[in-house]
Amino acid sequence: FVQWMEEEGSDIFWITRKPGSGKSTLMKFIFGAQATLSSLQKWAGDRSLLILSSYFWISGSKMQQSKAGFFRHLLHQAIESHPEFALEVFAKTLRAYRVLGPFPFRWGDEELRELLYSLLQMAQKTLRVAIFIDGLDKYGGDSGDVITLLDKIRAGSTSGILDQDTRKNCTGLKLYVSSRKWNEFRARFFDNPKPKMEILNGADIKRYVADKLSRLATFNSYHLGTRADWENPEAG
Repeated sequence: FVQWMEEEGSDIFWITRKPGSGKSTLMKFIFGAQATLSSLQKWAGDRSLLILSSYFWISGSKMQQSKAGFFRHLLHQAIESHPEFALEVFAKTLRAYRVLGPFPFRWGDEELRELLYSLLQMAQKTLRVAIFIDGLDKYGGDSGDVITLLDKIRAGSTSGILDQDTRKNCTGLKLYVSSRKWNEFRARFFDNPKPKMEILNGADIKRYVADKLSRLATFNSYHLGTRADWENPEAG
C-alpha cells in the first residue's frame, strides 16, 4: 500500500473481502493517518495535495446511496479546501444568475458529474488528488454504473471505460476504494492491488469473538471449548 501511494502511474487500490472483515474501519483509519499523508506527499513532490473522501451507505437516505450525493460530497470538500476553483467550476451557473437573477435550480446527476470532472481536471493542473471511497457495494444503483463512474473520474472526463495502459498513465489522481468481493468488482479490479481483509484481520477477529463469548454464562455452560481452542481452532 505504501508503494502504491508513493509511485507514479498506479491504478485503483481496492480493499475487499467479506462483510464484517474491517474494510470500512481500515478505510477510516488510513484516511486520517499521518503516515498516509506523508506517503502521498512523497508522490505529490513539490505540488500540494487535495485529499477527498466519500462513501455509499445502503441503510442511509437516498442521497447517501446515490451518485448525486457522491458528487455533492466531493464537490463540497474540494471547494471548501480550494475556494479559488469555485468561480471557474460554477461559471455557467453564475452567468445564468447574472442574466436571470435568483431562480429555483435543482442540480441533476449530469450537471453535478460535469462539475466534478471539470474541478478534477482543473485541480490536477496544479495539485495532486487522492480520493478515498468506501462501500462501492452500498451504492443504490447498478454496480456497473459505479465502476464506470470510477474510470471516468480517473480520466477526468465523460469518456468510456479506460484500457489498462490509459489507467496506468493517469498519474495526477489516485483512487482508493473498498467493497465486498462481488463479481462485477472482481472483473474490473482483478489486476489491482487488493489486500484480503479477513486474512489480515483473521487473528484479531478470532480473539475478539473468543473474548466476547467467554464472558457469556450461557455460552460457558455448554462447555464448547476453552478460549485457547477458539484462538487456535486447528490445534483442537
